[in-house]
Amino acid sequence: REGAEALALPGMKETLTSDNSPRVVFIELHPEFLPDFGATSDEVVTIIESYGYAMDEGKQRADQIHCIFRKTS
Repeated sequence: REGAEALALPGMKETLTSDNSPRVVFIELHPEFLPDFGATSDEVVTIIESYGYAMDEGKQRADQIHCIFRKTS
């Protein structure tokens, strides 16, 4: 569901921090719906950064933000 990004990422922690973690992750943020789940775009970015990723690109598209994160460690 749009806006549940902050809930989905912790469920992916094991995958995103494993030895075989993806080198690149694409996330479509929905700032309009994030407050429904008690989150903000900045909080979602902080979560994925805590798993060793850095934003490579973020692009606004209508009411969404498309983000590409690359593994840093």
